[in-house]
Amino acid sequence: MCFVSEPVLLLEPKNRPRKLPTDRKRNRGGFVETRTGAYYGKLGYLAGLGRPANRIAEEMGDGISEGYVRVLLQRWGVGPGSGEAWCQVPLTNLQRTWLNYRATKEGISPEEWLRRKIVELL
Repeated sequence: MCFVSEPVLLLEPKNRPRKLPTDRKRNRGGFVETRTGAYYGKLGYLAGLGRPANRIAEEMGDGISEGYVRVLLQRWGVGPGSGEAWCQVPLTNLQRTWLNYRATKEGISPEEWLRRKIVELL
């Protein structure tokens, strides 16, 4: 049996892509998470509601900048930063069921079905 008394460091090759930065800070005992998954979940939820980046930054309230929110949303491909205009439409359960039925009948998503109908009306 072979026992190693000191940890062995494995060096990464130079051509390996660099890892993206995270919000984990190195501490003596390991890593300390500064922002959790729930934090980013709330950020994504607010973006899904169609809120602009400056308002999301204000509502998060921990010093996150508007630019960082915009970069995150563009990286994730969601929200107003993705280049698409967002419009929130409140629907009842019956209306949502009807919308899903019509969209699946045509073989498209409910969002695409609504988009086509709005374009027809314009």
